[in-house]
Amino acid sequence: MNTEFYDVRGPVDLPLGWWPFLLLFLVFFVGVAFFFSRRRRSVAQVFTAPLGGKTCWQAALESLDQLEAGHWNATDEMKQFYSYLSEVVRFYIELRFDLPAPERTTEEFLEYVSREDSFPQEDRNLLRDLLTLSDLVKFARYGTSTEEMSRALALARKYIERTIPVNSSGSFPPAGEGDA
Repeated sequence: MNTEFYDVRGPVDLPLGWWPFLLLFLVFFVGVAFFFSRRRRSVAQVFTAPLGGKTCWQAALESLDQLEAGHWNATDEMKQFYSYLSEVVRFYIELRFDLPAPERTTEEFLEYVSREDSFPQEDRNLLRDLLTLSDLVKFARYGTSTEEMSRALALARKYIERTIPVNSSGSFPPAGEGDA
């Protein structure tokens, strides 16, 4: 048995140098940036592709009409219903207000909205109620009734209708105009 200890050898030079590692890092970084830019664009295209000249609120209201026309069984299809409902609202918010709502968690989104002056308190409360209920059903297996599903659909419709621009150009009038 050999009990002799040897000293640690010094660093070994790599024959390639450091530039291949830099090149590899740059290729990786460009790939990640490309992936996220394509993902972001494709998410928006999912909702905007079927618009066909419609405004985002017209498309969202039509999506809610389709959701309402479906025959949802409260016990079997709750998660699917609330997933679709929150998706419609989140994509509407993204297109209407240019906010990345679909990419944020409900908590992150509601915190962001609470700091935005463009969201009145009533809209914040409505969104909080709707998105929290959706999350409870989707992730905590909260059971709802058909009446609660109808109420959630009505909340989504109310929010979208409240945020439709008041003039024909598709934007809100300047502050102070149109206020009664």
